[in-house]
Amino acid sequence: MLAYMAIIVSSMCVEMYNLSSGAEIGLFLRAVFYVNVALIGLVVYYCLPAQNLTDEINRVQHCAYFSKWYNYPREAHSMMLMISAAQRDVNITAGGIININLETSLSTIKTMVSYCMFLQTMGSK
Repeated sequence: MLAYMAIIVSSMCVEMYNLSSGAEIGLFLRAVFYVNVALIGLVVYYCLPAQNLTDEINRVQHCAYFSKWYNYPREAHSMMLMISAAQRDVNITAGGIININLETSLSTIKTMVSYCMFLQTMGSK
């Protein structure tokens, strides 16, 4: 996943540079299509499911507490253990370096545009 993120960001930077360079219509359309498909793939297949999973995991403690556990004294100890264990923060990471969530997708877009502007600045000199 870490290699995928590096490849996607670098290739989208190049395609964004192709978009901004005023190339012919065929290259322009190919770049638009590639950037859109890559971003949609990253967000829909990786970032959104990871964000939904971490949100559900973080809601376990609230669901366990509001399940009327106090009406069942035998299971009260188990529920208290579940509530205390669920208070740990859970993150899904790529290679132990990058968190995979919606913030990552926005950071990817920001990085892509920043590198594109850098390439455009260097290409104009």
